[in-house]
Parts: sequence; structure tokens; C-alpha cells
Amino acid sequence: MTGFAEVIREALQLFEAYQGEQAANLVSLKADITQGVADIAAGQVRELDMNDIKQRGRAALAARQPT
Repeated sequence: MTGFAEVIREALQLFEAYQGEQAANLVSLKADITQGVADIAAGQVRELDMNDIKQRGRAALAARQPT
């Protein structure tokens, strides 16, 4: 029975570590959301133009290509 108790103890320790990591991730996510909302309120964001991003990326890639 000693082996069983050790397995359960280890499983609980791993689960507690996992929960701690999840809690830390949640805190970080909430901070990111709060920062994003503040940035929106301050007018520090703009709508993404995916076509513009693609064009600039293609131009940058073409500039690096040997001719």
C-alpha cells in the first residue's frame, strides 16, 4: 500500500503545480486584456489591414531575394 500512497501523493503534487501554472496564465491573460482595453480607450490601436501587411511582407521578402 505504500507504493499506492506515493503515487497518489505525486499525482496531487503534479496537479497542484498544474493548477498553479494555470492560475498564473490566467493572471497574465487578464493583465493583457486590461492593457488592450486601456490601449483602445487611449486611441493607441488601429484596425489591421491584412492586404497591406501582406504587401509589405512580400516587398520585404522581394528586397532580400538575390537578383
